[in-house]
Amino acid sequence: MIDYVYYKNKDKELDLIKAALYKNSRVVEVKEIKKPEIKDNEALIKVKYTGICGTDIHIYEGLHPRAKAPLVMSHEISGIVDEIRTNRKDMKIGERVVINPLISCGNCFPCKENNPHLCPNLNLVSIGGNKKRQIENIAYN
Repeated sequence: MIDYVYYKNKDKELDLIKAALYKNSRVVEVKEIKKPEIKDNEALIKVKYTGICGTDIHIYEGLHPRAKAPLVMSHEISGIVDEIRTNRKDMKIGERVVINPLISCGNCFPCKENNPHLCPNLNLVSIGGNKKRQIENIAYN
């Protein structure tokens, strides 16, 4: 589970979050890391609950081919919209949400046939893709 931790500094307040960080096969640590900054057309979700699925077990065991340490674990998430950087009118700060953890290409045949779960380029939130954006992928598309 990811949560916010606030630290007071003489000059400023630092926003840190607690995260389950996969370090190596069978090694997961709860660490404090910098709260992600969202980009345009994204929303940051304050995680309230998260599930553990078969993918998480494979990552923990060191068996997932695309999960490379260090990795913030968990992609089955529900929480509250904490920040928004979009003009969309269908979401509000404080709204309860559940995310769809699939990140598909949108261009292949399965995606165009409304089957993004069959995308040959499929990634999951926090697995694969740009390492710097792993946590930040926990956002609306």
